Amino acid sequence: MSRLLFTTGFLAVMVGILIMIIAMIWLMLSARVGRVRGGGVALIGPFPIVFGTDRELIKLAFALAVVLLLLALAIMIVPFVLMRW
Repeated sequence: MSRLLFTTGFLAVMVGILIMIIAMIWLMLSARVGRVRGGGVALIGPFPIVFGTDRELIKLAFALAVVLLLLALAIMIVPFVLMRW
């Protein structure tokens, strides 16, 4: 049984890597010249570090960071409150 789980997990990882490689090649071949925008969020504990190339993306990334922070807090607090009842 453990051998089957190991094989299934290994194959899932290999398929994921293969999909990423195919996607990168496809994106390189279909690349268009234009404006590139990007942004992201790094959550270090409860503190979000937001970065981006555009004000709109930074606002969106910050809003998503707040949503993720609230979701993480809810996931941590709700079970604690329910166990105390």
